[in-house]
Amino acid sequence: GNLYIVTLGVNKYSRESGFSKLKYAVGDSEDIMKLFRDNAKDKYDKVIWKELHFANDNVNRSAISTIHKVLTKTSVDDTVIFFMSGHGVRADTFDDIALKLAKDFGLTKPVGDPAKEKGKLNIYYYMTGNSSAREPWVKGIPLFAIRHVLDRTPARQKVLLIDSCQSGEVPSLTGY
Repeated sequence: GNLYIVTLGVNKYSRESGFSKLKYAVGDSEDIMKLFRDNAKDKYDKVIWKELHFANDNVNRSAISTIHKVLTKTSVDDTVIFFMSGHGVRADTFDDIALKLAKDFGLTKPVGDPAKEKGKLNIYYYMTGNSSAREPWVKGIPLFAIRHVLDRTPARQKVLLIDSCQSGEVPSLTGY
């Protein structure tokens, strides 16, 4: 099969975002891409990465659509490596906003953890360079959108790697 390498890396965040600039996110995404690309040549029929590498201003919600279009062309024998590096936040999001977001990404319902307040979901967002810490649902990329793309990808072997803050489970919800 083929190897598809998807990389997202954001170093540059707008002043309005509430996030500091990062030094290594883009470089890390490039290093991951090169590592898999250079070591996969003899193990896969083809390595597809050029149209799946996004950095800084090119990391946005439309990039997720582009990634989805490319990954729907995979076969069951293909492998997908999906790597994201940058800022991430968890935010309690009103149910109606979460539902609209889910529909925008082709889902029937949003996926998130229970929030402390009724009528909200705690959702992880991968932050684009122009997203806001105060309202991450406006321009951030919800993790459920990325999982949805991977779930709808025919390739059977898929790895999702996230290098950002708050990408794990909420300790208070898991009993830790």
